[in-house]
Amino acid sequence: MENLTEQIVGSTFWVGFANFLNRIGALIFSIILARFLFPENFGLYSLIMSIAAVFMLFADLGLNQTMIRYFSLYKNRKKSAAYFQYIFKLKFLTSFVLSLILLVLAYPLSAYVFKKPDLFLPLLVVSFF
Repeated sequence: MENLTEQIVGSTFWVGFANFLNRIGALIFSIILARFLFPENFGLYSLIMSIAAVFMLFADLGLNQTMIRYFSLYKNRKKSAAYFQYIFKLKFLTSFVLSLILLVLAYPLSAYVFKKPDLFLPLLVVSFF
């Protein structure tokens, strides 16, 4: 039991440390990017990444957690692999459909919603992201 507790504590520490480093790196990257792009272009970048984050949120819809749950739940490898394949197909399909939707909506979003034609090309690029 103590061995399992030690493993959990050690893993939690390393995950927390990696999370901390990731956030520090993101902060440094944001500062450098803000200096490089200047305020107006950094605002466009932030807007585009926010739009992409909304679409990525809908692309996930809990499928990652479901995959982990059902993949680790069954000891039977065939059943577990079947769940994995099915959920992976769902994930791929939802991601692909939402990328196409963003691709189609790139011009209307840039021209009519935000009234910034400069957003069109970056939204096209983000739709593949």
